[in-house]
Amino acid sequence: MTSETAKKICALNIQTYNRIARAFSDTRTRPWDDLTPLTTYLSDGMSILDIGCGNGRILTALPQDISFHYTGVDISAALIQEAERIHEHDIRKPQFFIGDVLSLQDVPDLQGKQFDIVSAVAVLNHIPDRALQIQALSNVRLFLKPGGLLFLTNWNLLQIQARKSVWRYTLERYRTPDSVWQKKYGFSKKELSFRDCLTTWKSGALAEPLYYYSFTLHELTRLCRAASLRMQDTYYSKHGKHAHWWSGRNTVAVARLLDSKT
Repeated sequence: MTSETAKKICALNIQTYNRIARAFSDTRTRPWDDLTPLTTYLSDGMSILDIGCGNGRILTALPQDISFHYTGVDISAALIQEAERIHEHDIRKPQFFIGDVLSLQDVPDLQGKQFDIVSAVAVLNHIPDRALQIQALSNVRLFLKPGGLLFLTNWNLLQIQARKSVWRYTLERYRTPDSVWQKKYGFSKKELSFRDCLTTWKSGALAEPLYYYSFTLHELTRLCRAASLRMQDTYYSKHGKHAHWWSGRNTVAVARLLDSKT
């Protein structure tokens, strides 16, 4: 994949999320079981940076009896507006800012800050290129305190019996003439690998494209290592429980930034 195509894909995702923000937010109202393990690492006084926060859904999964400082960042201005609307009266006083994981250091309100925990829920698999994926994780590293924890989840698109999978989208790509593909997306389908998935997010009259990259656990480990993060745990998850690669809905990875004594 060329760098130009990677940029087009990133721009496509931003455009889609801005268009579907309200409808997307309406589908993200309940706590998510796969976020439950994150609560085991949380204690009073900790700070959390939630990258790709969307409408701030993660707050519904975090315990009310723990005092923590929450900051949410998302590349979609429309989703940040949703987050501010939904959590306007939240007594925990969460903060929300527009920001791209590929250029976090350019977000004025984050400069000079480090966090105990950084979460990135369904973020990394929106990034289409290995170099950009490492760049994203390296940027995350800058905002972790020594010994800080990265909680990383992604859709498991390798699962077999699923509506959203590489198997389905590879077949769709194969059936689509390249001329039609180029007209629709602005680049050749021949640039995409088996792991590259262009999906369609649908709700009512909305039908907008969203890109995902399909990770294996081994690949996520190598990416974290390349960004100087040490993997602590990886597994496939379904409804908050460990699962096999063919049935798990998500990948979960927990990595740490080593302190100078480690």
